[in-house]
Amino acid sequence: MGYQESFVTSTNNKDFDVLVEKIKSIGKEYYTGFDCLPGFIITVKQNIHGLYDNNVKLKKNKKYIYFTGERHLLRSPSSLLNLNDSDAMPFNMEKIDCEEIDGSKIFDTSKNPDGEIYSGLNNEYIEVMDFESI
Repeated sequence: MGYQESFVTSTNNKDFDVLVEKIKSIGKEYYTGFDCLPGFIITVKQNIHGLYDNNVKLKKNKKYIYFTGERHLLRSPSSLLNLNDSDAMPFNMEKIDCEEIDGSKIFDTSKNPDGEIYSGLNNEYIEVMDFESI
């Protein structure tokens, strides 16, 4: 148990919209019940590397769903998608925890004294859309 911020995506770009539709079909009530919500979708404009290594963590031209909340749901595709393991397999999900990436490329709180991460979004590294607006 504990709080976590993660980026969730499909391994194939063509499956991303299917993943988004599945999450929407599950419904906000399921995610709210576990205190874990999809906040927004980002499209990466430039590769974003790891905080502790030079490996690319968020890939250029790829879309990710940003989840925040209880880490239990983010531990496996089956938990996140409210499915058994075999039914979750076709979604080909991958998850990147926020602490693995150089967050300064995404979250610029210097412009907002309240520390809201949204103040620095939509920069040269990412483009953001609110998950609810899709």
